[in-house]
Amino acid sequence: MKKFTIETLADIISWIRNQVEINNSPGHVIEFIVSNPDLGIGRYSGELNSKKLPHRSLKNWQDLAEYLDCRLLLPQPVDEMWVKIRLQIVDKNEDWHHQHFPDKSEKYGANSTYFRINKLEEPTFLFDYTRLLQQIQIKPGWRVLNLGVNKGDEFVALKNVMARDCFESLELTGIDFSQSAIDVARNRFSGKNHRFICADINTLANLSLGQFDLIISIGTLQSPGIDRQNLLRQLVQAHVGAESALIFGFPNSRYFDGEIKYGAHVKNYSEPELSLLVKDIMFYKKYLQQHKFKVQVSGKYYILLFAIR
Repeated sequence: MKKFTIETLADIISWIRNQVEINNSPGHVIEFIVSNPDLGIGRYSGELNSKKLPHRSLKNWQDLAEYLDCRLLLPQPVDEMWVKIRLQIVDKNEDWHHQHFPDKSEKYGANSTYFRINKLEEPTFLFDYTRLLQQIQIKPGWRVLNLGVNKGDEFVALKNVMARDCFESLELTGIDFSQSAIDVARNRFSGKNHRFICADINTLANLSLGQFDLIISIGTLQSPGIDRQNLLRQLVQAHVGAESALIFGFPNSRYFDGEIKYGAHVKNYSEPELSLLVKDIMFYKKYLQQHKFKVQVSGKYYILLFAIR
């Protein structure tokens, strides 16, 4: 089995790519031996560890696996000095974007691969989203709107950061185009303070919703078919008040075969292309600033735009 000692990371990547060319079948595992990451705790990547070998942390190997379209399997200790790194090639055809449904509204429904994704189990999203919820200091009785609610993960996070009596005092409204997703959300949240509506969010004006203190939309506003300029104008003019807050989330990632991969993906591009994502975010930021909102942008796999007056 291949063992790396003093080779550079570039040398290792070159060897792995050669192995992928030999066998790029999904599920194929590439194995090699490297120095134990625990020997270099506190050292920077490539800095020599206590055994005079280049240090590379588990995060280094995780990042490398992600960029090479692999998943990092559990490393196996060889002895105190060496570990076996195992990279498994993911199936890039296992992508929920490739699923087709006769009813287009069910692309994100209960029977879709997308529905299996739980953003609250992604550490970067959970930390960033809950931090913003805590920053808002939500008050009892607030009206909260979730556009593209799907099965209601964002409401679960909201419940987790609030006292029970305060959460139960909120008036929560979720809108989604998928009837099956709405059905799951209704079963998941049976409280009287929840309302779920199956509708196209382009038609908000027809729903007589009124104003909200907090509006959330994660992974929806960039969807094909959304008239973003008209929707944002409707939200600001008809649905936010003098002290309202907004949290909009934009995917900066793609899921393949159960694995999340960093970077916005654009049709006809094989590698991440961030320019359209940046353009969208700047549009929302500029428009909201023009309407007296203070805007923050943060995040990693999901870019979160937070706006408050």
